[in-house]
Amino acid sequence: MATDPEPQIADDGVQEVPLTIARPLLTRMIEQARENGLMSALTVRGRRRIYLVTPECVEQARRDREEVRALREEVTRLRDASPDA
Repeated sequence: MATDPEPQIADDGVQEVPLTIARPLLTRMIEQARENGLMSALTVRGRRRIYLVTPECVEQARRDREEVRALREEVTRLRDASPDA
């Protein structure tokens, strides 16, 4: 009898778990995210479909996105105000 594949850590440090085997592993993946900061990706046919991350990770991503947006606006403003423009 074949055993289910174990989650693998990809080169970028994200744990990849096929969706077909994720259900019994969810508690473990949640604890790994909370305790170790390990990000997991659920995959379908080897392609990442969704990530399991902590709320803190999501909030940091939102702050980073807002900062990048503000920086882009400032670059545009400076570019438009430049005498060379």
